[in-house]
Amino acid sequence: MARNAPSASRFIRPLYALGSLAPLFIVLLIKGEPRVEGKPIVPVLGYYIAVIALAVLPIAAIAFRWRQANANHDHSVIRIARPADSKDHLLVYLLTVLTPLYSASFGSVRDWYASVFILVVIVFLFCHFDLYHMNLLFALRGYRTFVVQGHGDSPLDCRKPVIVLSKRTYLTEMDLHCVRLSNTVFIEREEP
Repeated sequence: MARNAPSASRFIRPLYALGSLAPLFIVLLIKGEPRVEGKPIVPVLGYYIAVIALAVLPIAAIAFRWRQANANHDHSVIRIARPADSKDHLLVYLLTVLTPLYSASFGSVRDWYASVFILVVIVFLFCHFDLYHMNLLFALRGYRTFVVQGHGDSPLDCRKPVIVLSKRTYLTEMDLHCVRLSNTVFIEREEP
């Protein structure tokens, strides 16, 4: 099983966090560029390019990593001991991301800086608490998110909980063949 270098793993986690914020960036795109007294705070074209890039590029990077992991046979078997559906993470996601920033107004430059700061803090928290698996790419493909604890005799050392994305409705104690996106996020392999 191939492993990414630690630096690559640290680099990809913020991409996952940004990818999970794609709905927020789409909302910001719909709301339009921030204005103070009718004048844009940032260059209009630059704003739209940046927001589209923040919505699309992280998801494209995740899709690239997914393909790369499959091509490199970066597969693992997880012997699941305690699976848990993580629907509660969806509530955390909605309350921490979409609600505060959707209602944010950009009436002044300080409001704009405050919103950017909130966004940076949210990305940090998503990385720190491993909540970066909420992602449009996975949801649109029908994946559900599970937090699983592995058995001590699992071929993969997952005594710490890991995220498993699966199209199954529920997981039981079982061996699951997965593609490794990072050391904490796995996708159940689709049958050929």
